[in-house]
Amino acid sequence: MTRAQPAERTSPSPADEAAAGDEPRLLLVTTDDQLRDEIALISAVIGARLECSSQWPAPGGPRPEAPLKSRDSQPVRPVAMLCSPEAAATAPTHEPVLLVGRATGNLWEAAAEHPQLTPVPLPAAEAWLSEYLSSRITEQHRAPVVAVAGVFGGVGCTTIAYLCAAELAVREAVPLLLDACSGPGSGILELVPENSGIRSRRRAGNRRRSGSAADPVADLSGQLDWQLLSQTEGRLSPAHLRTGLPVWEGIAVLTGRTPAPEAQAVLAAADAGRRSFDAVLIDAGHRPETILGLADYLDHLFLITPPCPRGAASARELISQLHRQSDRQPEISVVTNGRAATGWDSAQMQQATGVPVIADVAEQRWLRRSDDLSTAYDMLRSSRGAALIGRLLETSGVTSAH
Repeated sequence: MTRAQPAERTSPSPADEAAAGDEPRLLLVTTDDQLRDEIALISAVIGARLECSSQWPAPGGPRPEAPLKSRDSQPVRPVAMLCSPEAAATAPTHEPVLLVGRATGNLWEAAAEHPQLTPVPLPAAEAWLSEYLSSRITEQHRAPVVAVAGVFGGVGCTTIAYLCAAELAVREAVPLLLDACSGPGSGILELVPENSGIRSRRRAGNRRRSGSAADPVADLSGQLDWQLLSQTEGRLSPAHLRTGLPVWEGIAVLTGRTPAPEAQAVLAAADAGRRSFDAVLIDAGHRPETILGLADYLDHLFLITPPCPRGAASARELISQLHRQSDRQPEISVVTNGRAATGWDSAQMQQATGVPVIADVAEQRWLRRSDDLSTAYDMLRSSRGAALIGRLLETSGVTSAH
């Protein structure tokens, strides 16, 4: 089976025609232009699309504007509906509606006349409104968060994480790949070609940072890396993440040459990413502290190990630490990679670790360490390789989510 390599994308945003309908949206009914601008700013920060109207749609009738469509051509419901005081009288009573406006008599009079509405006085309640809307977006649009970790170094977890992201790009999804083991001599940045665009964009970004503005992320479209992210104050918005990341072969990549990021930084990026991409893949390398820091947040964890006693012991220890540390456990699977020790096979590894072994990759040196990931991409061109990576995606729930 021949698989076409994904074309270079200029932006990782799901706002292209195929995915625009999947972007979470808000509905605001108002004739107040100033209020519309204030809510539009909040929407941009939390990564939502704001639709405005001067009146509510008639019950059972068409909307004033054409509704967005999801990938399956079904109308997309707003994650929240808001209105200003002059639109309160006609607000629907069967769904929650936020009554937003400046804290004046008009707002409180409308709230008293329509107790089914939730008053939100601005600017005092702006922080509450942002948090509330963010939580509603997370409830509706939560992409799977999957980590790939090696039980020790050099077992090929970076390449497997990349292959999963590449397969999603082939399937026209928009994946985010977080390089949580970045640093000299490790991580995705060490494997991408010099002409990939990621390295050249980072060099351009380094030159521009010396005179960067107060908001460095907004000023560096396509230049965001871990170093720049550490300089960003406040919560990372999905919109900033979409526009700030470089893209390589259809994959949005967050990497860097600085020391590997702390688990808290990876968590912040994953939180924003799961609300703006189709899947979040984390290359955790051999960094148990990163996995433990994300234990309550991951949906699935792939442990990459050779089929041998040492690999089984290391996997068992990490799994034990996860069980001791967190009540919410991610699903865990083992992927064996490399030549098996005498007497060891997938069944032996599964018995020793207590978790399923879902894939057995034959010894391939390029999968342990390759100077060019285009070599690794050859795996997707074979029916066996495509089936293996497809099985990982299906096991983690990424494919069904997309």
